[in-house]
Amino acid sequence: MESQAPPVSDGLRPIPDGGLDEAIPVLRRGFPDRDRRFWERGFARLGAARRSGPLGYLLRSRGEDVGVLLTFRSERLGREGRTATVNLAGWYVAPGHRWQAPMMLRRVVTERETVFTDLTPSTSVERLNTALGFETCNEGRVVTFLPPWAALPSPSGAGVVGLNHPAAAQVAEGDLLERHEALGCVAAVLREGDRVSPLLFRVAPRMGIRHANLIYADSRQGVLANRAAIARFLVARGVLALTVDGDRADCPRGSLFRTGRCRFRKGGLDRDRIDYAFSELVLLDLDT
Repeated sequence: MESQAPPVSDGLRPIPDGGLDEAIPVLRRGFPDRDRRFWERGFARLGAARRSGPLGYLLRSRGEDVGVLLTFRSERLGREGRTATVNLAGWYVAPGHRWQAPMMLRRVVTERETVFTDLTPSTSVERLNTALGFETCNEGRVVTFLPPWAALPSPSGAGVVGLNHPAAAQVAEGDLLERHEALGCVAAVLREGDRVSPLLFRVAPRMGIRHANLIYADSRQGVLANRAAIARFLVARGVLALTVDGDRADCPRGSLFRTGRCRFRKGGLDRDRIDYAFSELVLLDLDT
């Protein structure tokens, strides 16, 4: 007589490796405009980038999966050692079970010494994020049309180079840059005198032109202050516009500020730093 697998108990459980067939039907109910191929591609990209932690969590009630939360975990190497970062992505709870949503999120974000991000929350989730200790990272976006800036000199003499330049070897985040370049991002290094810093852009067509979103930088103020150098690097690659998440006060003359989607972060908030590495914006290839 064949033994049967024990029934899955109700509650919150990690999505196991190879558990896509369990997660994708719930994701498709929550995001009907995304087909199965979209999620399979996203999980494949996540598998190539992921090194630890669960893919996410499923919420089960009365023998049925009624909720899902994807958790894209990665690590950063900083002055005080390695820090875990978890990007919350693809969150959905069925209408009749939304009362369980706060419990679901609260249980996931309790890890100490871990940074949590939510980059594409709905309006209702924004309120829940705030109640759970998340803070907003920006008020909107700074948009720059790059060709005019590419013709200007850099006031500080700064320059931007690709990863094949010897200066790239001086950047501590070299592995992060290389892995994102393999995922289709544009990786670069900003040189200001003896100082080097990493840059990551996600490039996608928008309104008929190639547009870059800043995905990773030590300082968004530093990026905006060096628009001329960055413009020359990006325009040479066919990119004509740059978007940097920021506050209205960050927007310098010659750029346009637009209110838009706020990003949320819990733990280690530095409003000048942009860090969407290994997030849904990259792994799910979202243009938002």
